[in-house]
Amino acid sequence: WHLAGALLVAFICALTQRMRLSRAKVREFLFDWLGLSLSTATINQCVDEAGRALEPVLEAEIHTAVRDAEVLYADETSWKEHAQGQWLWVFTCTTATLFVVGRRRRAVVAQVLGEHFANWLMSDGYAAYRHLGQRLRCLAHIIRKATGLEESFDRQAQRFGTHLLEVITTVIAAVDAVRGGAPPPDGGLRAAHVPMINALLETCLGLVDAPHEEDPRFSA
Repeated sequence: WHLAGALLVAFICALTQRMRLSRAKVREFLFDWLGLSLSTATINQCVDEAGRALEPVLEAEIHTAVRDAEVLYADETSWKEHAQGQWLWVFTCTTATLFVVGRRRRAVVAQVLGEHFANWLMSDGYAAYRHLGQRLRCLAHIIRKATGLEESFDRQAQRFGTHLLEVITTVIAAVDAVRGGAPPPDGGLRAAHVPMINALLETCLGLVDAPHEEDPRFSA
């Protein structure tokens, strides 16, 4: 780096990547707060060279940590690159976080995890993850969808939404009680709630071919 040391380069990278400041805004910030005068070209060079320097060192380790995680969390959100619509994917575990910018397609998941990822993956239920065998659904997404069903105008959907929320509320309360020091039920939490969970499963299976039209808000 011609005009910037390693610490300044790291700070510039934090401003551009973490804070999402434009090169012009970074230039303004450095001048106003640190009295440093760097051109946007130099700032851009710092970011590019830092990326090239770190990529071979860290990417392989991050990939390995992500693929070996017992529980992995994945999410995706819209992202602009050079005024083009892309998607930012994030895969995170207790020791590493991997960011990937690309299309919103299953190919990105295969690129990161391979075709035979065998550990647990928690996501929002997006279809790109559904080929994986061990999936967990984000509870916040399920609660939001169940609430939407309960508030719908379709009576059958209302009943199912209410049923689902009751099950979720019951399970959360039971888990919180045990975490708070209450003795677990005989046989453990899972065994104690098997009848209720099985009843919910039967309800779900019975609604697979429900006649109402699919609402895209609840299809993920």
